[in-house]
Amino acid sequence: MTTTTDSKSSSLELYVRTMAGMGVLFPRLVLAAGQETRGTALPARYERGRQRMCYANAAQLALGEPGLLYCEGYAVSSEMPLALHHAWCLTPNGEVVDPTWERSDRCVYLGIAYARAFCLEHWQEEGVFDVWAEMPRVSTVRRPFEAILDPGRVRDLAAVRAIDAEPMVMQARRDALLVVDDDAPEPS
Repeated sequence: MTTTTDSKSSSLELYVRTMAGMGVLFPRLVLAAGQETRGTALPARYERGRQRMCYANAAQLALGEPGLLYCEGYAVSSEMPLALHHAWCLTPNGEVVDPTWERSDRCVYLGIAYARAFCLEHWQEEGVFDVWAEMPRVSTVRRPFEAILDPGRVRDLAAVRAIDAEPMVMQARRDALLVVDDDAPEPS
């Protein structure tokens, strides 16, 4: 018998696979590096953040709790059966801490955990909390994806490296480096 959580999991994976099949980069990276996790209730020691502010909520929680990893990917809930781009945190033992969604214990998450050092640098450099909300930021694409992911949470490192080596990704990386060079002060 299929449970509600199993059907959410199936629809979430189907959505991400469909997007990846259309060549969309982030879902391809999520399938290569990401992990599916069932949601849990928000532990009492954490405060719930504002609705529709998942990137800021998860980032601020990760900043305040060094043991938590910042994650982005897709999630589906019983209240909203559509897969949405979302951000949350993971504990060292892999449990979801979602400071945004009310009923995170009724959710399924499929996403990637970013390396803490990358997040700290990204948040300071970019001035925004999301890493890949709609389009990747310059700080995200200018280095190999392997370097921005938490090494203990990568599902298939060979697949991540294969994505990194694709011509489209290499061109995006070169373009991002040009943007960074354009920001350099002109010599006097």
